[in-house]
Amino acid sequence: MPITAVLITAAAFLWHHLPVPTQVYAPFDVHGISGSPVRGHSLAANVTRVRVAPKAKFALSQFTSTRVSAIGLWLIVDATISAIESSTLPTADLVVGGNTYQPSLRNPAGGFGVRVDPGLPQHGYWAFDVAPELLQPSITKPLQLRVESDGEERLNSRLVIDLGNQPLQRADVVAVSAYQVGPAE
Repeated sequence: MPITAVLITAAAFLWHHLPVPTQVYAPFDVHGISGSPVRGHSLAANVTRVRVAPKAKFALSQFTSTRVSAIGLWLIVDATISAIESSTLPTADLVVGGNTYQPSLRNPAGGFGVRVDPGLPQHGYWAFDVAPELLQPSITKPLQLRVESDGEERLNSRLVIDLGNQPLQRADVVAVSAYQVGPAE
């Protein structure tokens, strides 16, 4: 009888310390820095620059653009994305300190196309509307872009790119080009 109590106690202890399904099935983080290629299981990315401004001029086509003011500050992450094995839709979020930001819905152009296909790199951007106090040069904090492929995330990878290794390019207005598919010009 005492051995049964010990076994039940040990089983209960073990049960309460097992990882939850969101930890078991979460993507594997692949870390990198801006300016260097980062390659995961289904995506590869290279952040080329990070810009901050209160206003952005978004290209809608080759001949038209629109200027949009940020609620806080625009943080524009220019990048090149490549699919490794199959077509995928890349999704991203931005981690600044303890805050996580999704790409802004106020971006009229969309930074990347519908999907990224293998062999056809896509050059575009993600536009985040970030609280100004979090982007002060004197404040040190994690500044990371997290990119993953939309869809099945089990046993997949998430690219975690440190954006704080280079100074942010600041301006009054940033010009943002429409996305391009294919080799860089």
